[in-house]
Amino acid sequence: MSTTTAAYNFFYSAPKVELHIHFDGAFDVDFLYQVAKRDLDQLPETVPAPWNGPDATIAVRSAIAACQSKEDFEKITCLGAEAVVAKRLENGGKKGAGLACMLDCFAIFTPVVQGKRDVIEEMAFKVCERQYRENV
Repeated sequence: MSTTTAAYNFFYSAPKVELHIHFDGAFDVDFLYQVAKRDLDQLPETVPAPWNGPDATIAVRSAIAACQSKEDFEKITCLGAEAVVAKRLENGGKKGAGLACMLDCFAIFTPVVQGKRDVIEEMAFKVCERQYRENV
């Protein structure tokens, strides 16, 4: 076993403490995608996005409808470095692109869970399961 593998195994299995977690940022993407596709017709066409400009909106339903796979869904709901760079270029190199990208992601997936107690309960259970598997 390599030193890297041994170190990974040690840290993965070591007991851990989660000091801070944002529940809505810890959602299970697989389940979120299933719910989004299941409830597509109930989602709003657009939501306001004032961080992108005074009259800006984000097309929620069409963005989710265009997703052909969980990977496509992850691209619009999970913040990646490429998205931050693209947003910064779009905004003439201004800082704050990371926050705007994150808010765009939240604007797309928040309507998927909003007002659905059963979905929120299942998400909470899945977060706890994942923490348990990772020995947190």
